[in-house]
Amino acid sequence: YIDGEQITVARFADGTEINFGTMIWSAGLSPVKMISSSDFKLNRSRIVVDEYLRVPETKGRVYALGDCAASPDELPPTATVAEQQALYLADCFNKYYSAVDVTDEKNKDDEIPLPGNV
Repeated sequence: YIDGEQITVARFADGTEINFGTMIWSAGLSPVKMISSSDFKLNRSRIVVDEYLRVPETKGRVYALGDCAASPDELPPTATVAEQQALYLADCFNKYYSAVDVTDEKNKDDEIPLPGNV
C-alpha cells in the first residue's frame, strides 16, 4: 500500500504477485450476452467506439476493445488487433488517464482528456 493510492495485488498459483490499480480481463471467441443486452449503441452485435476506443456518451470513462468493439476503421475482430488495442489502452491508463480522479465530485461532469489515436 502506498499512501493515497489504490493498489491491488494479483497472486498467481506459483506464488508470484503483481501490483496493479486497474485490471482488465478479456477472453473468449465472441462477444458475450452482456454486450447484446447492454444499452450501448451496437453495430453488428459489437459496441460502437470512437478512434480512442471510447464508448460514445460515456465522457471517456467506458472503453471497449477486441471482438466486442466496432471501431470506426472496422478492424477485424482478431487476437492481434485486440492485443494492440490492449497495449494502447494500458499506455493511456498509465500515462494519461491515471491523472484524472473520476471519483472526485468536481470531475463528475468532465470528459476524460484525449491522449492520442490508436
